[in-house]
Amino acid sequence: MNKTEILCKFLDCDINIHPSALGELRQLCSSELDMNKILDITKRKGTSVITQELLDEIKNGNEKKPVIIIKRRKKAIAEEYDADIKISRSKDITSKSFTSGNINNFVNFFNHRYEVLGKVLKNRQSLTGSNLIEIVKNHFPSESSIIGIVNSKKETKRGHILIELEDPSGISNALILNKNEDLKKISTEIVTDEIIGLKGKYGKDLFIVNEIFFPDVPINREVRKSPDPVVAVLISDLHVGSTKFLDDVFLRFIKWLRMEEGNSSQRELASKVKYIVIGGWRRHC
Repeated sequence: MNKTEILCKFLDCDINIHPSALGELRQLCSSELDMNKILDITKRKGTSVITQELLDEIKNGNEKKPVIIIKRRKKAIAEEYDADIKISRSKDITSKSFTSGNINNFVNFFNHRYEVLGKVLKNRQSLTGSNLIEIVKNHFPSESSIIGIVNSKKETKRGHILIELEDPSGISNALILNKNEDLKKISTEIVTDEIIGLKGKYGKDLFIVNEIFFPDVPINREVRKSPDPVVAVLISDLHVGSTKFLDDVFLRFIKWLRMEEGNSSQRELASKVKYIVIGGWRRHC
């Protein structure tokens, strides 16, 4: 092949040829196959100029071959343990899990929630240390505490947080003043239909809130743990197929499970996931 053909071929690939190497290159490129081989080596080395040193490496067979690194997925801790799943096919012997879906069933459900979670709150000395009263007794003058279910929560025009709270005795409005920034921040965690405790004082028809209490699990409660260092993940209400489905968030969750996202401690936690419990699945077609 002549010099012009060689120059054009390499320039088309954005590779220049040093004048001192052109003669040597012409001897090496005796055929199209030889030229393509040198082109491949040059591209692999990431250089844009063919020099005499490069040709000497090629002639002597000393060109460095690329090192291919295969990134292997780190083995998850949970993979080292067998799953222990028991499925009970027996009927509900209490017959309390079955309902007809009428209004009384919902009333009983919320009353039961109030009783159970209210009992948890009543064990909080910091809440019940003051006078624990029924909501209907909104004339109580001094500091008191109330426990109820959240019917609604909204922000007023002046930036206060207004909560409608209900217990078996009645309904009352509780107000979190906008000047109490810490309490307003805590109030963002409040959602409707949950049971909370409030400490404060009644002023006219409003209960002015000083503290908020949630039915948390006591910190001194003994936690039962699995003998194996594995964990279970609980998720719910995926709404797959609907406009409410958060596909980006779900894909991030999958990447986290595969230990492809998160910091080192989060990836370590993901490696321990052995079980996923889906508490409610609604598929929209």
